[in-house]
Amino acid sequence: MKTSCIMLDKPKGMIIDNFSVMKRLISDEIIKYKNPYPYFEGLVFSITKRVNVVMMEQRERGDDNRTGYTFAKSLALWSNGLTAFSVKPLRIASMAGLFFAIAGFLWGISINVRKLVFHSILVLGYSSLAAVMVFSTGLMMLMLGMLGEYIGRIYISINSLPQYTIKEVKNTDMPEPPAQRL
Repeated sequence: MKTSCIMLDKPKGMIIDNFSVMKRLISDEIIKYKNPYPYFEGLVFSITKRVNVVMMEQRERGDDNRTGYTFAKSLALWSNGLTAFSVKPLRIASMAGLFFAIAGFLWGISINVRKLVFHSILVLGYSSLAAVMVFSTGLMMLMLGMLGEYIGRIYISINSLPQYTIKEVKNTDMPEPPAQRL
């Protein structure tokens, strides 16, 4: 899925199935996730970036050879993967807003230059109104993206995902502390 490559920095061409081989540390961290809307790839890549492919033999599905996932379920899973573990969609919205705001501003300047310098015949009000609409819409998208960035950071903070996982403690007399969540 290309979306997970962009949103989760998953290596291209890697396929992660729900039947996976993993170290005990990874599975223990996945089991600790108690929030609604779990997304397997998002959980794995939030715990570790060290992922390799292990070839497994695919079993046959059965007599009817159909999946239980309908289009609506697949769309819901894709939406969950897009929004649950990354704020990149919010950043894309902010960049689109910035682009539209700059485009509307430049369009407004070009309208004024054409009118003042070249005395071109423009439909009164239409071009300038369109430029103002593009500019203001771009500013609104930019502001919503910035607001979304704050909300996304709050969501990630309360998502109970660890910022780090302690794999092992060496050269200390103290017992291993449990993985802390910030």
